[in-house]
Amino acid sequence: MKKSSEKKRNREQELLTESYEWDTGKRGSRSTVATQEDEEALDDAMALQMISIRLPATVVAKLKAMAKNEGIGYQPYTRQLLIHHTQGEDRIGKLHDLEERLRLVERAVLKKVSGR
Repeated sequence: MKKSSEKKRNREQELLTESYEWDTGKRGSRSTVATQEDEEALDDAMALQMISIRLPATVVAKLKAMAKNEGIGYQPYTRQLLIHHTQGEDRIGKLHDLEERLRLVERAVLKKVSGR
């Protein structure tokens, strides 16, 4: 049990460190555009299938606004919504709880790090 607990704490610390590095610009500052080959390899690795769907313009506008708030494109955001929705309500609730707990921990750590 002790090793499992220690492993969990180490993983949490890794995630917090990574989050801090993204927030401060240490990570992601030298990104490059993916090539078509990269995109295809990712699609294959994730078993993604291209689809076409028509949605009301108001829905697309709202998805774009929501995605912008999350800092991602609206198509990946829409994909995430669909994946979460099809995985069942219980899983969505647990995911949101986990995300909220992670946000609280990140705030506490960043507050401590910044000395506020």
